[in-house]
Amino acid sequence: MRTTLDWISSLQSYGQKLRKTDTQGSIDLLTKAIADLIDRQIFPDVKPEALAVLLNGAMIDGALWISSQPNQEASLSSAAQALEQLIRQLAKHHPLEQE
Repeated sequence: MRTTLDWISSLQSYGQKLRKTDTQGSIDLLTKAIADLIDRQIFPDVKPEALAVLLNGAMIDGALWISSQPNQEASLSSAAQALEQLIRQLAKHHPLEQE
């Protein structure tokens, strides 16, 4: 019979496997893209992986939010606009954005 600690341990192990898959599938690519934007001085000088994890989490939660809404098309549009504004704010110090 499994105890609560066994279940918690199993969930933690599963969570670690999901994180590894997510890292390999999206966070690594996002980290590289962010590092490039930082190198080109478009994004502020932050740790690329940290920003990638935060943006990835926001996009995952956004997808969950969209899927739970009655009007998913409108919710997708709202989420896309919000994400675009977030990214524009990250890049707002770039000279091209100031012209």
